[in-house]
Amino acid sequence: MTIATLKELIIGSENYDEELTKNIHSTIVEDRKAREENLRIEEQKEKLRFEQLRLDEQKRKDEFELEKLRIQTQSKLGADTSKESDTLNFSSKKFQKLYIVLI
Repeated sequence: MTIATLKELIIGSENYDEELTKNIHSTIVEDRKAREENLRIEEQKEKLRFEQLRLDEQKRKDEFELEKLRIQTQSKLGADTSKESDTLNFSSKKFQKLYIVLI
């Protein structure tokens, strides 16, 4: 039996309702389109969530690097300050010895 013969049998049947068939077909097409649209929207939402996670991770990395640089800078400043203090202490002691020798 060919498709054309089957179609003629269905259309020629006394129980065939053309309007019902068109409505069922329209409903099937609309449901498929709605599912495809929902799937597209979900995929887009998933991409946005992934992008947000990526941005959050990058922000955490940037904040970590910034804090690391701050700590390194403070450490260097502290080391420089202590070197200056040591130099001043050394100069003061040298001056005191020189002063004592002169007196």
